[in-house]
Amino acid sequence: MMPRSAHGRDRFAERRPRRALGDDALSDVVATMLLVGVTASLVAGASLGLVSTSGAPLPPSGLALAAAALEGSDHVTLVHAGGETFSGGSLRVVVTVDGRKAHDAPLAAERFGLGDAVAVPVAQTLALGGAVSVAVIDVARGHTLATAELDVSGAVVPRVDPPPAFTMRLRVLGAGSPIVLAPPAEILVEADVSHEAGRKNVRHVYVDLTSMKGPAWAALRDDGAGGDRLAGDGVWGALVLVPRDVSGGSKTLDATAIDFDGRRATASVVVELVRRLEATEESANPTSTPMPDARTCPGGTGAVAGYRYGISGAAAADLGGAVRPGDHVTAYVTIAPGCANVTVSLVTYRAPSAAFSWETAGGQTLFDSATAVLGPGEHALEVDVPDCHFQVSLVLGLPIVAQGPEHTNNFYSRQNRLLDADNGGDRSCVSEA
Repeated sequence: MMPRSAHGRDRFAERRPRRALGDDALSDVVATMLLVGVTASLVAGASLGLVSTSGAPLPPSGLALAAAALEGSDHVTLVHAGGETFSGGSLRVVVTVDGRKAHDAPLAAERFGLGDAVAVPVAQTLALGGAVSVAVIDVARGHTLATAELDVSGAVVPRVDPPPAFTMRLRVLGAGSPIVLAPPAEILVEADVSHEAGRKNVRHVYVDLTSMKGPAWAALRDDGAGGDRLAGDGVWGALVLVPRDVSGGSKTLDATAIDFDGRRATASVVVELVRRLEATEESANPTSTPMPDARTCPGGTGAVAGYRYGISGAAAADLGGAVRPGDHVTAYVTIAPGCANVTVSLVTYRAPSAAFSWETAGGQTLFDSATAVLGPGEHALEVDVPDCHFQVSLVLGLPIVAQGPEHTNNFYSRQNRLLDADNGGDRSCVSEA
């Protein structure tokens, strides 16, 4: 925000003669709009209007718009007050004055980003008190990004209060030292979002994972699901997949938070990723405690050399067809020689039906789980099975709390970490949920 100078107050303290908005006049209007805090947040009043963007398909896009119309001018001044940066040719501006269309043309600017101002000509000289309506339209989608309603004014409105504080900090679990893992694997990404008006004013939080060959828009959550550790605490989190073909090295993750007024907060974190097969004893074990040579450990599911089960006291070589509702399952997992810090989970779910389906997998709810970080040799994990339709899975990595939706990779098999599984049960879990 520009400082409010004495010079600025003197220039606008008295009424000046009416004139059209040339470059100097446009600069005056923009400077004054900046002085009154237009570019920072919501503006209300007779002569400045700001409207936040309505909801749009993910990823969100929008524009917060401020507008000024001064008596005696033949222009309406638009100021970008928040949201994305646009090329001028991608936007069309429609202006009506007293109900009659006075302008309908592409925005005459190469760029329209935060703080940028554009003078939009109108087909008449503006009279004091006239009603002006502005709409900015995304040409490609035909979507109205922002609107403003204002009256022609002879003076600029007084200063408005600054916007609420809206900040974010981003962190990755284990980012304080190199993250050593054998992809595919999951890491926990968390964004601590602070909004003066309260966490309920935060609409979306997402992280760009393209540096790790992931999606550009990976949603973070604050509902205690999908890896978020505590619902409603203002810390948005998710377990995100590091794919098999990601190389080691520095990876920059960029996160964006968007509130319901279309304003954004951003944060970045640099993650040092070391693939387990590339790890040296020093980087993987800074305390210098002796450990097996990590380079001899097979990648992916090969780190698990074998498994067997005890199912309610009966031995089984695998899960398929051996599990019944209400069983207690013990998985005996053998980790291959040369492997260390292999995360394995045994997980059970209440399921929508007795058979697995991509379409209904999102209806599963976590029932019980056991997770351990294992070294070479055999280890035991134990869980209970629900007394209704169920799924039981032995997997690498951490449990997926809520699988799906069907078109995503939010499934153990699509993440290449499913070791064994079974489905079954002879009655609905509705009464159990």
